[in-house]
Order: sequence, then C-alpha cells, then structure tokens
Amino acid sequence: MIVKRLLPLALVLITSACAPAFNRAARRGDVRQVGRMLDRGTSVNTKDIMNGSQTALHEAVANGHLDVVRLLLARGANVNAQSGNLTTDWGPPIYWLIRFARPCNEQRKVIARLLIEAGADLSLRAYGEPVNALFAEHAKRADACWKEIDSLVLDAPAVRVEAARAKARQAEQREAEARVESALPRIQAAEKEGDEARRNGRSEEALSRYASAAQLAPGATPEARRLREKIVTFAASLDPKPAVPEEANLHMLRGMAFSKRAENVDGLARAAKEMEQAIALAPWWAEAYFNLGLVQEKTGAIEDAIANMRLYLLGAPHASDAGAVKKKIIDLEVALELGQGAP
Repeated sequence: MIVKRLLPLALVLITSACAPAFNRAARRGDVRQVGRMLDRGTSVNTKDIMNGSQTALHEAVANGHLDVVRLLLARGANVNAQSGNLTTDWGPPIYWLIRFARPCNEQRKVIARLLIEAGADLSLRAYGEPVNALFAEHAKRADACWKEIDSLVLDAPAVRVEAARAKARQAEQREAEARVESALPRIQAAEKEGDEARRNGRSEEALSRYASAAQLAPGATPEARRLREKIVTFAASLDPKPAVPEEANLHMLRGMAFSKRAENVDGLARAAKEMEQAIALAPWWAEAYFNLGLVQEKTGAIEDAIANMRLYLLGAPHASDAGAVKKKIIDLEVALELGQGAP
C-alpha cells in the first residue's frame, strides 16, 4: 500500500525533473529544442514545481517567443495553467504578458490574440484578483502599445467570434477548392468552347460559355478569380455591353436590402449570398462585384473584398468613382497588413 501511495509522487518528481530544462528552452525561445523534448515524451504541461509551478507556456509568453507559444498551443498546452506557490496564485499565462513581459511589441499582440483564441479564462485569479480586473487596471497607466493588448484581452469575446468566423471562411475556402478540382475538366471544356466562339465572332455564345465555366468554379478560389477576370475584361470590350438578367438584378436588390437592414454579421452573410447568386448569373456585371466587396469588408473578409473591388475596376476602369475605389483598395490592403480584418 505504501508503494502505491508513493507512485503518484514519484511520477510528479520525475516529471518535474524535466521541467527546468524544458522551461529554460521555452524561456530562451529555442523552438527546436522545445519540439525535440516534446517528441521525446516531455509533457507539454509539465510544471516546474521547484520554481513557482509555471509551465513552458508561461515562460514563452513572458519572454515574447511567438513561435514557441504557437508550438506549445498546437501540442495541447493548457492555456489556463495556474502558476504560483502554496499561498499565492501568480496567474495563468495570459497574465504573465503584463506581469513579466517587456518590451511591448507586435509579437506580444499576436501572443495575446492566440491565448484568447485558445480559450484563456479571464476570470482566473492572479495575485488575488481576477485577470480581467488586473488588465483593466493596467490599461489606466499603460503606454499606447500595451493599451492595445489590454483592449484586446478585455474584448476577448469579440476576438473569439472573429477567430471562429475566420475558421469558417477557411473551411468554406477548402470546400470550394475541392469542388473546383473535381469540376476542372468541365470548366476547361466550357472555357475552350467559349474561346472558340469568341474567335469566330460569336460574342453572346462566348459569354454564355464563359459564364457556364465560372458557375462551376464558385468561391474565392484562384480558378474562379481567373475566370471572372477573363469574363469581366471580355464584357468590357463589347459594344453594346451585355445585359444583366432580371433574375440577377433581383438577387442584387435583395442583397442590398439585406445589407441595409443587417443588424449583425449573420445578416450581412445573407446579403453576400444574394449578391454571389447575382454574380453567378451575370459574372460580367462589374457593379455587382463592388457591392459584394463592400459587404465583405463589413464581415471581415478583407482579401475577398479587395479581389472583388479590383474586378469592378477591371470592368469599369473609367467609372467616375474609380479613383475613390483605388484608394479604398489601398486602405483595405493596409488594414490587412495590420491584422485589422474584423468588422
């Protein structure tokens, strides 16, 4: 019976013996060594019980090592592991951002976002106070850089919603790419027929064939964008310009109505869906791409918004608002670079 009681203690002592080396690697930012130790069996949540019970994630966060934080979270690190001693909770990893991390920089902002997206619990206590209260107090006296991190943490629910939307968009993108790959022979055949009709002066037939090819390549895939660029450019060269089917116009009107009345992202998503249906029926309609781009900007799909506004300029290069749209695209590109993709 004594042996059985001692076994758990022995396991703790053996595990903790690995912690100093593992923690030191995380503290140094040695992502290769951290990875090697994990591969050899070191627990990602090993605590250094002889030195504050912190985990490697605490150390990586405190020292601003973004690559190590990414690796540890990907390998299952407990984002809410508590550090401290018998009398005081020193806090979970996210609190170590403001307790020990210096200086403030872009990497630390990304680390804060990753911890929030991973489920950091802001109600946990650090030094006797809830973490969110400590961040709120820190925001009163922090400099501009730290205020951004404080605001990010205190707005954690919105950050998590944004992350969920981004994940959903990525899933939709993968699904669209799979559909395009399976339909590629039919896409190529329809496009080839369109090219032949175009060479023989049958513009209406060519446009119809190109539209058929585009309908087989939905979503924001490279193939879909290539086909739409080809269609918009071709339509812009025609005189008279091709008409917009009544059904496409109806979907666009519905999309604009949904956009006007939208109270949240779900409402905007319905608007975007209607506009995408309009474009599927009339992929040469330049103004439709601009309207869709405006809605996508509001939903945080900045890359898609930029691509569709460029299609608008391709189809209407001499439009009276072309200069304003170009400036809008530059503004969105800067927002994308700064990671400000959320609505």
